[in-house]
Amino acid sequence: MAAHQLTTARAPPEPEFVLRGHSHAVTALRFLDEHRLVSGDVGGHCLLWNLATRRPVQNWAAAPLGVLEVHDHAGGLLTQTRDGRIRLWDLENLAEPTTTLATNSFFFARCATVGHSEDYAAPPIISTSQPRPPRTKAESGIGAQLASDDDEEEETPPPAKRWCDHEGHARHLVLAPTEPPEATLLWDTRQSQPALKLAPDAGDRTLVRKGDASVLGNAMAMRLWLPQTQPSSKPPLALVGHENGRILAWDLAMPVPQICAKTPQNAFKSPNVALDINEEGTLLFAGGVESKAQAFRVEPGLLKPHGSLDVTCGAVNELDQHPGVGQLALRGDGKVIASAGWDYRVRLFSAKSLKRLAVLRYHDASVNALDWSSDLLATGSKDTKVAVWRLSF
Repeated sequence: MAAHQLTTARAPPEPEFVLRGHSHAVTALRFLDEHRLVSGDVGGHCLLWNLATRRPVQNWAAAPLGVLEVHDHAGGLLTQTRDGRIRLWDLENLAEPTTTLATNSFFFARCATVGHSEDYAAPPIISTSQPRPPRTKAESGIGAQLASDDDEEEETPPPAKRWCDHEGHARHLVLAPTEPPEATLLWDTRQSQPALKLAPDAGDRTLVRKGDASVLGNAMAMRLWLPQTQPSSKPPLALVGHENGRILAWDLAMPVPQICAKTPQNAFKSPNVALDINEEGTLLFAGGVESKAQAFRVEPGLLKPHGSLDVTCGAVNELDQHPGVGQLALRGDGKVIASAGWDYRVRLFSAKSLKRLAVLRYHDASVNALDWSSDLLATGSKDTKVAVWRLSF
């Protein structure tokens, strides 16, 4: 019976192929489509891979310091690097970036962009102010002077458009770390200055004492979620995980950004270093420096604990017993979530039941990067290799 069980048991998944070309730890991965993959490493280099030939077609120095993140962005490529810069690249000419933005953050928190934003319709901006009644002009004296000054003021140009008034803004948005380290910036990459600053002590006075936002610690992980169609009840969300384990959800539809939901105190007991959210904006996944990742329901005023993903190490020896999640990535269909483990493992879970589906054992060092394209999963590791898996469940 035991022998029969051994012969019929499902073999552990193996990579479909492995990409070798980096000389430093791989820290960032992004599918441009099912045939092209971009990878970045801690040495500051990026490679653009042709997955049909399994060879790099471009290899360029993105920055003098390590690559933190890469994104398919507004028809081109975005890189975030440890020199505090976000750069935009034209894939047809990678000699120089087309745009460079200074975030003033030299930490290792990864920026976030909006995925699948082509169909997003921005919510209308509704003014609640009442029109001022017309004033009766005085013909002479100080009244005439005041009326004249007032008329001149009314003839001044209207204020500049807000970030969400610009056509097609969603595909140009980037949420990035900044200074002070607990704050983040929302950029429209067509502009040279950030559109919004999300500062926790200004967003929610009840969260921390005035002037003491540092209790949150550094912004460690972030996700930017916007609905694909014009929202009716749920506002756009910027999600930021902090060093003390607290996760904040920001309402970006407000003229002044406000924190609209947050995790309960001590719901997450370690620095939050990985976040992902489902397409509906209802379920949030978070990982940190511990043996469990957490799932949260996104509800008004609260990110409610929903369950946990067991990322306990199944280590072969002492060297790979490193609890911690380097990154989380939800598959496009929303059914499977992958976790990159510091113990060299990649684990796959059902996003609905939170049960473990498989453990991928290939890498010889901590796994730092994940990305999905349909049923393809790319994994990048400190061992300098990129593994590509085909996973149909």
